[in-house]
Amino acid sequence: MGITFRSAPEFRSVEAFVEHCLDDDRCEFTHEELAALNYRLRTPVAAVRGALEAYGLRLAVRAVPRPVRGFTTSSNDRWFGPGSDKTHGGSGFSNLE
Repeated sequence: MGITFRSAPEFRSVEAFVEHCLDDDRCEFTHEELAALNYRLRTPVAAVRGALEAYGLRLAVRAVPRPVRGFTTSSNDRWFGPGSDKTHGGSGFSNLE
């Protein structure tokens, strides 16, 4: 049985995690590490984050995933995806006066 992400020794306390980060010359922590500390310490996320920020660490910014076209998406993007032109919604005669 190996060491899992949440059972690693650096997650046994906030101080151990801060020492681990300082040994690696890091000044940021990820949301996954914050969730692992929350799970291991049974402490609210806000309290764990506040304790880490009190030591001078900050939460890393998450990268926004880029939308990628798949093989099944239409190449002219008329029917699928953001900005597509929907062709349903009535006959169009109700707008005429």
